[in-house]
Amino acid sequence: MSNSGSAPLGRRGFLKGVVIAGGASIAAPVGAQAQVPADPQDKLAPPTAAARQAESEPPPELPALTTERSGSDFMVDVCKTLSLDYMAACPGSTFRGLQESFINYGRNISPEWLTCLHEEISVGMAHGYAKVAGKPMAAMVHGTVGTQHAAMAIYNAYCDRVPIIIITGNAGAADERRPGVEWIHSVQDGAATVRDFVKWDDYPRSLQHFSESMVRGYALACAQPPGPVFITADAELQEGPLHAREQGRLSIPRLMMPSQSVGDANALAEAAKMLVAAQSPVIIADRYARSQQGMDNLVKLAELLQALVDKQPTGTIYVAWDNADTHEDDEVEAVLRAAAGRLVLLYLPTYSPWLNPIEMLWRPFRREVTHCELFETVEALLRAAQDFFDRHNRVPQHVLSIIGSHPAKLS
Repeated sequence: MSNSGSAPLGRRGFLKGVVIAGGASIAAPVGAQAQVPADPQDKLAPPTAAARQAESEPPPELPALTTERSGSDFMVDVCKTLSLDYMAACPGSTFRGLQESFINYGRNISPEWLTCLHEEISVGMAHGYAKVAGKPMAAMVHGTVGTQHAAMAIYNAYCDRVPIIIITGNAGAADERRPGVEWIHSVQDGAATVRDFVKWDDYPRSLQHFSESMVRGYALACAQPPGPVFITADAELQEGPLHAREQGRLSIPRLMMPSQSVGDANALAEAAKMLVAAQSPVIIADRYARSQQGMDNLVKLAELLQALVDKQPTGTIYVAWDNADTHEDDEVEAVLRAAAGRLVLLYLPTYSPWLNPIEMLWRPFRREVTHCELFETVEALLRAAQDFFDRHNRVPQHVLSIIGSHPAKLS
């Protein structure tokens, strides 16, 4: 971990002195006696012995919310290893420790703090940055209210499959919450509101746990298909003092990015045979391209559709897919014109997964296979996926009940 430079009074020494001095100015003198107002005609009465003693003794020490090194400093060190360029946030008290550390300890560099006026703006900025830069940006939201404000933007990122690191603050331990706002802005499960549309979430209970969760979350956010991850930063971990002995035991795992997953070659070959042999083939493309290589493959897809048209001298081929930009490419339009009406593309309405039966199967797939799992190898992921489909294929009626279809409806 890097060492921060300090001002002559120490980074937080000035604030600590202000807290103590301010408290002394409002604290009643110890042992002071009530004074009877003097007659204006009399001379001013000399101070009592108790008053003189109270003025000469040190003021009573009040609890200060500052410390020279805090857990949030280590959290900033973790973020710096992930090469996060920016952190967008609408300031809130549940992450005040982290904000202070990003600005003072981290010198507001990598990541640079971007102050926003609303949590939905913060997550939206991270969404756009990831689309342009091709890597995640971080956003921070304030407890319960901030998470609810950001929910729609998080959902948009999830639908668009964009990697974002989202951090929320929370005062988890009930006996550590201060009266008032900390109670209504804190919950037992900070990610419950958005869990169904984030890729992964965690609530670290120690600084070492936070270190491992952030590194793992970054890797999962970038793994294909990418998506937002949600990590809760406990307020006590942020603001608690970081002693030298504890600091020496902390470590930051090395970031290891997962390799690109690919489809099973045998399964792809079998699918190709089924398409060629089908009398009325239907192709559900879903999201197609995430890279330049994907765009290049789009051309091959268009050529493949033309080949299917040539293979079927009569009849109409219907292809149902969503409104991804790549599905409206000029190459696709050229194939449609050449097919002269025998190839029909059925575009699904925006945000209408219920019209695509396979979407209903992805929810149990995510719950049973990918949720909160980090596979060490592509082969391990493929084995888990194959096991899922094998189990469901043994009972076709169960699959039909999941996707909401029945033989009578499909005929």
